[in-house]
Amino acid sequence: MAADTSPTPSTAPLRLLAVGDVLIERDDPGSAFARCADVVNGGDVFFGNCEAVYADGVQFSPTASIPVVGSPDNAAGLGVAGFDVMSLSNNHTVDGGHEGLLQTLARVEEQGIATCGAGANLAAARRPAILERNGRSIAFFAYSCEFPAGYSATEDRPGIATVRTHTVYVPSPLSAFQSGGAPDQFTVVDPRDLRSVRADIAVVRDEVDLIVVSMHAGDGSRPAVITDFERQLAQAVIDVGADAYLGHHHHMLRGAEYYRGKPVFYGLGHFVFDVPDFESQVPPTVLARMKEHAGEYGYGYRDDGYPLLPMHPEARMTMIAVCDFGADAGVRAGAIVCRLNPEGQPVPLSPREAAGQEVTEYLRWLNEQEQLEGEWHVGDSEIAGYAIVELVPAGAK
Repeated sequence: MAADTSPTPSTAPLRLLAVGDVLIERDDPGSAFARCADVVNGGDVFFGNCEAVYADGVQFSPTASIPVVGSPDNAAGLGVAGFDVMSLSNNHTVDGGHEGLLQTLARVEEQGIATCGAGANLAAARRPAILERNGRSIAFFAYSCEFPAGYSATEDRPGIATVRTHTVYVPSPLSAFQSGGAPDQFTVVDPRDLRSVRADIAVVRDEVDLIVVSMHAGDGSRPAVITDFERQLAQAVIDVGADAYLGHHHHMLRGAEYYRGKPVFYGLGHFVFDVPDFESQVPPTVLARMKEHAGEYGYGYRDDGYPLLPMHPEARMTMIAVCDFGADAGVRAGAIVCRLNPEGQPVPLSPREAAGQEVTEYLRWLNEQEQLEGEWHVGDSEIAGYAIVELVPAGAK
């Protein structure tokens, strides 16, 4: 009799698919993911960041910069999409106050979706979502570095799991002979919060097979910008045992690399992001400051047929991250490249055709600009007929 060479349940392969920010606000919420359904159903676990409040009868938080509170009916689109787990740790989760947060948690979980990164108190917000797939357990932690005042969970108050950052200013070398020169600037993670994140991961490291950390962080409006603290965070969580790092908050994609053999996606961009009345809801002074900061990438509608997305055309490029955790404890990462159409639906693309080649080249450009230790190559593996653009260590091919 031939020996049984099939993997044991605890080491069976597992495919994680992940996307960035998700905000559904449309008459037919179920239509948002219609063009990518075959792909997102091609994994074992589907992750995303819930970048909206789905609630009614609530008041806006007084510190919300751009309130994102949608119709509760739109939460049903998340269930139709097939999400298994979602982060709720971001700078909009408490836009509808504590009541809005609690309603959103309930509505997302009613769709059969596990949540992480937010809760009725700090312990709940820091607790991971743990899923079982293919005989393996996978824990998801979620945190946000970007949040208005009052959004952090406390021991007795609802909110999100946060990681504070601090900006340090160092006198310019020119100050020796020029007064008033602009200082050098660095942003670092608060060491107290970094210890807390490490402690969260350490609690479950020996109890689960895989750990994924989601982080809402960075410059949301300009392309090819990875702040120094984002690299610090990614490396810190992998050093303590995480198997993958998923960044989001940026409305344009970021590059990716491996660190100690683990994939680091610095910015998954947004995937569905419906903002039909943006300019009527945001004070003109805020819009002006955004445009001052980001220049041509400042938020605002373009007169080119995208009524749901008030952003630069580069913000229409997105991706579905792919992490294949193998039976040998290794992981291969890549992406299905996509583009949002005028209806705000993400459409998977072939990287061998013109539209898909453009997104693939954009990823390559990002890695070059951000000086990342990874390269993008069109591989032989597919999901629903779409080739995976593989992430490989620099110089591996």
